[in-house]
Amino acid sequence: LPQASVERLGALQSAETTIGEQLPACDRPSQGYQLLQSYDLALLVLVSLRQGQEVRDRIWRYLTHWSQVSTPINGNDLKKLGYRPGPAYRDMLGAVLAAPLDGEVSSQEEAIALIQQKIS
Repeated sequence: LPQASVERLGALQSAETTIGEQLPACDRPSQGYQLLQSYDLALLVLVSLRQGQEVRDRIWRYLTHWSQVSTPINGNDLKKLGYRPGPAYRDMLGAVLAAPLDGEVSSQEEAIALIQQKIS
């Protein structure tokens, strides 16, 4: 087997345990996204084949929808709004990504208002 496949199979049991236990407890899509984003596509497919329907459905939603969502604003937009680059950028962009996943914002204007609300 190729080395990547050997490594993936080695990680399978740990991924199955983590995903199988934690994904059903995720109440919001953003939580599921946060959990699954560190796994590669092939590993997620393997895990989904060996899990129950609920976990399989959530992995499918991640692959087909959640992973395709992008932030309505980016670091350049934050800079234009007067925020200085730094560690807080990641937190702000994480909040702005979570919001559309969870149905809280759907436009750039709403995302900017969310950031301004969280910062003030």
